[in-house]
Amino acid sequence: MKICSTCKQEKPNNKFSKTPAHSSGLKSGCKECNNKQRRERYRKWSAKQPKTHLPSVMACKTLGCENPSPVRGMSKRNGKTLYETYCRECIELKRSETSTQQKRDYQRLRAKQLRDKLRKEILDGYGNKCAHCKSPDVRVLSIDHVNNDGIKDRQISTSPYVLYKKIVKANFPSNYQLLCRNCNWLKHLKHSHPSLYVS
Repeated sequence: MKICSTCKQEKPNNKFSKTPAHSSGLKSGCKECNNKQRRERYRKWSAKQPKTHLPSVMACKTLGCENPSPVRGMSKRNGKTLYETYCRECIELKRSETSTQQKRDYQRLRAKQLRDKLRKEILDGYGNKCAHCKSPDVRVLSIDHVNNDGIKDRQISTSPYVLYKKIVKANFPSNYQLLCRNCNWLKHLKHSHPSLYVS
């Protein structure tokens, strides 16, 4: 038996936490009193902290989805505030995915939507037409390296998404341009097979 230094009541030893700081091997205050003190300290500390107001609606966090969705929670990682927001359609779609193939199809769909969005931004940034023949058909337009140094980008990654992201982040640099398939192929012949190129 031991007397608590806070509530002055005699309690069995199992009501006290162990500690090597005291000769008895037990803390001077019982667990119940220590918990009350800890909760009170936390209450005073939290009252001094600035209040965080969660936004009511944000864009869905699912890749390629921009549907508005309610904020359901908040977490912190590496000092940054992260909001847990997913729209109802994405939540229901994720819940309905039961097989690995369905999950892969879902991920491919979202990745394609994001690639298409970035490609449209690039087409708009470069004028939506071929730099040589001025063809406005976006179906045949492709990104061309003006200085024929595409191997540098391919050494980093062969993913179109990585290239699209790089161009958009760099604000559409001048070492890239839009060419239609015909002009792109003629440029390739002129650069790699001059004997086959006919102007």
